[in-house]
Amino acid sequence: MCVCVCVRVCVCVTTQYEEQLEDCRKYREFLDSITPLEFFEAQAAKLQQRKDNMLAEWQVRTAEREEACSALQSRKQTAIAEESSAP
Repeated sequence: MCVCVCVRVCVCVTTQYEEQLEDCRKYREFLDSITPLEFFEAQAAKLQQRKDNMLAEWQVRTAEREEACSALQSRKQTAIAEESSAP
């Protein structure tokens, strides 16, 4: 098949997808225009709550890891001290 034909097919398909995308954008604008503002506010609040929860969970896990690392470091230092003080 000729390269020109392949290019034409790609351009045609791309144009078709661009038209579908534009239709989707228009439909979204329509849906956004008829959706109450309270819905968007509620969705934003839910998203923020999820973010806050994820951050809190991450902070707890980080603190637990730091405690575990500190305990391990302490045990290591104790073992080194005992080993160096042994005759």
